[in-house]
Amino acid sequence: MAEVHPTTPEHARALVEKIIERVAAKAARDYRVSVEEAEAVVRQIVERSPACRKAALKEADPDRLARTRAFKDAASRARQRIYYSLRRYRADAEGSEADVAALEKLATDAPASERNGAVRRIMLGHASTRERIENAEFFYEQVFKLAGEARSVIDIGCGVQPLSFPFEGNGAFVECYLAADKDPVAVRAVEAHARFLAPGLLRARAWDIADGWAPVMDAAAEAGVDTFDLALILKVIPVVKRREPKLLEALARAPARRMLVTGSAISMTKRVSVRRRERMVLGRFIADAGLEIAGELETPDEVGWMVARA
Repeated sequence: MAEVHPTTPEHARALVEKIIERVAAKAARDYRVSVEEAEAVVRQIVERSPACRKAALKEADPDRLARTRAFKDAASRARQRIYYSLRRYRADAEGSEADVAALEKLATDAPASERNGAVRRIMLGHASTRERIENAEFFYEQVFKLAGEARSVIDIGCGVQPLSFPFEGNGAFVECYLAADKDPVAVRAVEAHARFLAPGLLRARAWDIADGWAPVMDAAAEAGVDTFDLALILKVIPVVKRREPKLLEALARAPARRMLVTGSAISMTKRVSVRRRERMVLGRFIADAGLEIAGELETPDEVGWMVARA
């Protein structure tokens, strides 16, 4: 077999493949992505870089090639792109809208397997529910243990979490579930899912915390509810604290007898624990609002407390 010369295109491609695999493996160790996902990002950036192609034709050693400015810059851009994609709740906006549209088109008598498949695709496309999906059964076991049979529920900043609620299982006692979010795609997803449930059981409203509680209570009145038994405020408070801290006071006035407030246990982007930081934010919120702790929730992905007004 003929020896490949270090500067041939074939040898250059082999070197580039080694570096792509190496950079992707490190990104997957550091960030909450699979090796395959990271490799797709790295490959796209490297293959579109004339500087990387030029450097690969000049350097025979993969270690030295990886240290060239061209490949160091490419690795940095790939890590940055991965980081910012993980910061978005819906990394693939077009894909998420297509998944929601598919659920909307399903007939209400469609096979359960089709409905469940459509629901799962939507949930996997949303960062918050993707984190919780594998532990959903355990999560709801903890919720019901803390909340008891709450017949009316308001889900504040719901995302697509209502799609996982066990209306036909352990949560069958719920008579009114109002889901509120400012993301129109999430609201559409909840409305599409509601068609498969008893009329009026699951209601969705496009709503922003800054709008105040009047629009939400108008929707509640339609269902004959003046105060909810339970408010789910899942992974919302730490986000509001970072982005719009003035709105925390409004959250503290949620129209419910009890509130489940939670935060993330693992960083949204990196494979590091943020449990302590999130607990501190939630603890400060509870103290500032004068709420009483009635129980604690902890799962592999989430931490929080059930609270009630003093």
